[in-house]
Amino acid sequence: IFPSLACIFFFFFSVSSTVGSVTCPSGKSSCPDSYTCCLLASGDYGCCPYPDAMCCSDHLHCCPSNTICDLKQGVCKSGEIELPLLMKIPAVPNDSEEVNAKTWPLVFTVQCPDKTSFCPDQTTCCQMSNGTYGCCPMPEAVCCSDHIHCCPAGTKCDLSHTMCDSVQGDTAVAIKLPAAVTELVAIQSKGDGDDVSAGMFALKQNCFEA
Repeated sequence: IFPSLACIFFFFFSVSSTVGSVTCPSGKSSCPDSYTCCLLASGDYGCCPYPDAMCCSDHLHCCPSNTICDLKQGVCKSGEIELPLLMKIPAVPNDSEEVNAKTWPLVFTVQCPDKTSFCPDQTTCCQMSNGTYGCCPMPEAVCCSDHIHCCPAGTKCDLSHTMCDSVQGDTAVAIKLPAAVTELVAIQSKGDGDDVSAGMFALKQNCFEA
């Protein structure tokens, strides 16, 4: 059984000219290569971490290609296959070289094994080929052995076909984003006896570089 609608989380990253990117229909923003531009409720574009993804009608979630959004159940369906809905991440304005994380604070609740990298809630730390950690955009994900891709919980990586295998069927793999390795500041808790709100962090500098 997959979880219901995930809490909203946002990735903010800078897109450099050396990294492949997809220009969204407005022409004013871009998504990382192999992502899909999807319209947000604000009228801006977000990025779904799948190629040729299905943009859900709530303007918040998205699903892999060849699946449909079941917003009532909070899953992506294809026949008998059910996968958790994914949250879209905001696209980066084309006229912006970087995003200031002081302006766009993030809440990081997932600490990676290196103890210096953190990923947002509802994501999974996966080690990348350079030894650093990336954030797979789904909870309790399976990290693939190529250190590039990841798959939903309950599936296996089939790298020869770039698919995630499950007992029910296949779904395309998701691409990991580089993790934020930055100086983190703990948010003070207002609870009695609690100096730090467990797992709650705000970034002091840029969060992601894509």
